[in-house]
Amino acid sequence: MPSWSRIITALLVFMLIAMGSLAAHAQEEDRKASVNPLRLSYVNGKVSFWRYGAEDWVEARINTPLASGDALYVGKNAELELQAGSRAFIRADDDTQLTLVNQSPDYLQMKVTSGRVSFDLRTLPAPGYVVEVDTPNAVYTIDRTGYYRVDVDGDVHFITRRGGQAIMTPAGGDAMSI
Repeated sequence: MPSWSRIITALLVFMLIAMGSLAAHAQEEDRKASVNPLRLSYVNGKVSFWRYGAEDWVEARINTPLASGDALYVGKNAELELQAGSRAFIRADDDTQLTLVNQSPDYLQMKVTSGRVSFDLRTLPAPGYVVEVDTPNAVYTIDRTGYYRVDVDGDVHFITRRGGQAIMTPAGGDAMSI
């Protein structure tokens, strides 16, 4: 028959393991909740900003946090950079229009209507983070680090570089890995 000291020791070890597991889960939830919103970190040239519900476009300002529905237009010979995390950047230039469709701690959805947008994802803001890029002809789902570029000019051209991989779902088609 086990002694009381062994039973108490076993219960204490079990409680310590359970508490450690809960603490790790709570830290993961805190880290996910602390993912910063997408923000405009750099502007060069004429860049316009439209907040959902606004009457008109205004000049874009550095450090503006973006909310769902916000749109940006990059004029001729201009460029912008959005920061999605400490090492995740979205850059656009020359006659580009993009919209933040949705953002949560583990998901970012952008719509590129025209122009060229680069996604420089050296790290993802959180484990399981997914970036979705909607274009007129296809949807691209990115869940790995890498450098990605979308060109939208009539036809859509999607280029993957530096170790990236994405899923492309063409309009009316089947998803494929690229």
